[in-house]
Amino acid sequence: MNHNTDDGFNAEAVDWFRNSLDDDFNFEEAEDYAMAAIRFGRWDDVVEAISKMDGEIQKDGQWQYWLARAYEQSSNSSKRNTAKKMYQNLAKNNDYYGLMAKDRIGQRFDASRLGGSNLPNVSTADRARVMQNPHFARAFALYNSDASRGYANREWNWAVKQARDNRDDNLIIAAARQAYDMGWLDRAIYAVDNTDRVNSLALSHPMPHQESVVRYSQSAGIDPAWAYGIMRQESRFVSSARSNVGASGLMQIMPDTAKYIARNLGETYSASRANSGDTNIRYGTWYMGDILSKLNYQPVLATAGYNAGPNNAKRWQPTYGAIAADQYVESIAFPETRNYVKHVMENATIYSSLLGRGQPISQRMGTVPAAF
Repeated sequence: MNHNTDDGFNAEAVDWFRNSLDDDFNFEEAEDYAMAAIRFGRWDDVVEAISKMDGEIQKDGQWQYWLARAYEQSSNSSKRNTAKKMYQNLAKNNDYYGLMAKDRIGQRFDASRLGGSNLPNVSTADRARVMQNPHFARAFALYNSDASRGYANREWNWAVKQARDNRDDNLIIAAARQAYDMGWLDRAIYAVDNTDRVNSLALSHPMPHQESVVRYSQSAGIDPAWAYGIMRQESRFVSSARSNVGASGLMQIMPDTAKYIARNLGETYSASRANSGDTNIRYGTWYMGDILSKLNYQPVLATAGYNAGPNNAKRWQPTYGAIAADQYVESIAFPETRNYVKHVMENATIYSSLLGRGQPISQRMGTVPAAF
């Protein structure tokens, strides 16, 4: 059976790496070995590949997860028990690998344990401290002026760094709450993401435009949690966001894509209208549904397709049989898309719980079918 794939991974590569175990591996070689082994479910090779990495790198959640996945397949009960302990440790976090680990040991992510949609209470004293802090005060002043958003963002990021260095999470959360109240959602997200011990989903995973997101998602036949997952990753809810390649709006839609969407919806294309909040959401959710229908209704494939184009997502499908979606994701050829899909699946799982559905990440991701 030919296990060659269009993304550059093939079963013979795994054998080549295994036959080279006596040689020194740099990180890139060990990573390539691990990803090829993951792609083809060569679990003993996954263990060997990870063992070739620097000890500190091996401790990273990514490689701890895959080492646990490999141990889980072992006939050795001691290794399976080790896998369970590794999953339990990973499951303390709510990132992509933490959510995946939860599923492996039967735990469920519950947004209500992290405050759900309830905003954190901030003391009057902490609110006052925000405006007494020269960096935060300057950031808010720049945001409220006609200054470039970039200037305000940089001042904000510096203020967060200073507070983080001082381990002042209360100041960071107070500033994030004020930014949220002003609609400066991307900096509220940035602030919460830079705390060590604070989990406030209302700040880190806000749900603006909820009526539009839910309505247009339902019309497009997609999960609103997935739409929020895409939107958070694409724009951090900045409606004026514009990428260096020309993608615009909350859903970061390219002009040619917007024209394609407008044509299929029987509308006349207008750049200004396509980039406006409500229309951008409607166009983006329609396009998500369009890609989903073309890619086996597989959300991982469709997410990769939203970022890198449907043809690339399909090209990365296995040709030799279905594989678990986490194996597909880990072997996506483009690092940017690989990380993008992980973040979107993480986001969507959290939003699913916030919206009351609570679909586990592994159920959401499913299995990636072979391309024929």
